[in-house]
Amino acid sequence: MTKEELVHELLINTDIDTKLDILLESGVEILTLKKFDHFIKIYLVNNFYVELIYKYQINRITHINMIDTQDLIEKYQDYIKIVL
Repeated sequence: MTKEELVHELLINTDIDTKLDILLESGVEILTLKKFDHFIKIYLVNNFYVELIYKYQINRITHINMIDTQDLIEKYQDYIKIVL
């Protein structure tokens, strides 16, 4: 599969395991936040960001969401450094 095909699969597929495989294969992890009951990882895949949320209580990934640059900045501004 090409990188473009992987990204397309990430966009259309609803299976969380498939999305995770795609992230691990084609994404670059740029941020990890460990909280009391969950952790969040942010991946860069081509030109967009993907947010992965893992809940410790149930021992599983609960969300894999695509977010745009503006959302990334708003949600994680305390944790990222913007270089212009």
